[in-house]
Amino acid sequence: MPLYDVTLDDVGETTQLHVVERGAGDSILLVHGWPTGAAIWHHQLEALSAEHRVLAVDLPGFGSSPPIREPTVAAFALAVKGFIDVAELSNVFLIGWSMGAGTVMSYCEQFGGHGLRALGIVDDCPCLLPSRGWELGVDTTFSPEGVDEWRARWADDRRSVITELTAMELKDPSRHRAELAWMVEESMKAEPDGAIAALMDAFGCDFREGLARVPVPTLLLYGAASQMTTPANREFMERTIPDATLVVFDESAHTLMVEEPEKFNRVVDEFARATATPPRRS
Repeated sequence: MPLYDVTLDDVGETTQLHVVERGAGDSILLVHGWPTGAAIWHHQLEALSAEHRVLAVDLPGFGSSPPIREPTVAAFALAVKGFIDVAELSNVFLIGWSMGAGTVMSYCEQFGGHGLRALGIVDDCPCLLPSRGWELGVDTTFSPEGVDEWRARWADDRRSVITELTAMELKDPSRHRAELAWMVEESMKAEPDGAIAALMDAFGCDFREGLARVPVPTLLLYGAASQMTTPANREFMERTIPDATLVVFDESAHTLMVEEPEKFNRVVDEFARATATPPRRS
């Protein structure tokens, strides 16, 4: 699979991104969450490519992409823009899951609708830690103490942290044993120092204010059993983003594209068609 040279203009660094591509047509660009890579989208790469050009990127330091000096969500958004530009993509349906959705929200804050026709946000919270007007147990499920505990264990017990978090992402881990084991192995490919730095940066992000300025139609996909998001979280997203469509997956937690891939692919396909570039008149 190709490596694309991209320039992170704001941080003065050039890096390479590994990208998986299938199919032809209007582009759907998939951005993975922490600490997986592009392979997490394997159900989508095959199913959606029958009608669309589907691309999945390994963010810097994850999958097969080399790390960067300062792995932040904002830098990841820069990398995504760099790829869109160097690959000369337009009318992109940009979809992010978990930390990838944070990358998508950062993209909109920095670049508006540059190169985009639509967004997809998959089970993510615009502010991961409690703050004023954002309550633990209501708006977010994460506490500073829990995040500090993961960080403390990371250096000596990385596999157990990844296994614990991956199991939390599934509504019924026993039903998805093979997928869980595979996801852990994929996640272990992430560069360790960069991965934990990226996670800590993600927990410091707050995209709430910028959501009202999202300039393109947005598909919100959330798992009813998610331990990473809350009903109040997804309702906030739906009412704040100007042109938002919310779909809740009753049989999923956080990894709905793995837990309910057929429904996920159908919903994404329908939204992609609805926002597709109109055919040119001859």
